[in-house]
Amino acid sequence: MSDRPALLQAVRALATDIRVSDLPDAVVEQAQHAIAELRAVVADHRHPGPYAVEQLRPPTQEFRFDPADPLGCIPYAPILGRLNPASAEASLRVVDRSIQGVVTFSALHAGPMNLVHGGALAGLCNELSALAVLAYGSVGFTREISVDYRGPARLGVPLTVRSHVESDDERTLIIRSEVHDEGRLCVVASSRFRKVGNLTGSFYQKPGAVLADRAK
Repeated sequence: MSDRPALLQAVRALATDIRVSDLPDAVVEQAQHAIAELRAVVADHRHPGPYAVEQLRPPTQEFRFDPADPLGCIPYAPILGRLNPASAEASLRVVDRSIQGVVTFSALHAGPMNLVHGGALAGLCNELSALAVLAYGSVGFTREISVDYRGPARLGVPLTVRSHVESDDERTLIIRSEVHDEGRLCVVASSRFRKVGNLTGSFYQKPGAVLADRAK
């Protein structure tokens, strides 16, 4: 398992190289052949799912959130997952039950010229909100998110992020998330999460509990 992060970094670098390169037909064909060979190497090890942000296989153990390493609980998340080859680079920490840190997007997340795509920023705020809920000591899922784009966020620049729970009315949490580019506020998001329990609970031991609650 120790070499897996290095493998993901290599795959991420390859995806970025392909994204930023204008390849002649001969190189495209050569690359396709090499990638097909690599896929054959891993083919026998694929898991059929279901899939989740927190683990490869269906839940087999209690969910764990470590304030010293908040990203450790969502390794496969689309934007912040360390084991997702399309993710951004991130370093986050818990400070007074809020999430703080830096996130750097690559060319894979490009929108307008040399700027981060708005959808990637919205996804970032959603994942930050989920981590803020965990840092608050609760577990929940997104009911609604509103994103206010105040200005552009640049690719390749460490963006400062913060997210915290603003209010709690027993069933619903309101979370505020912010993204800054060198001190300039780029994005403000307000998220509404439905609580399904506390971190001390055993919600994984109730199959379908989260999906059932979503339907309410």
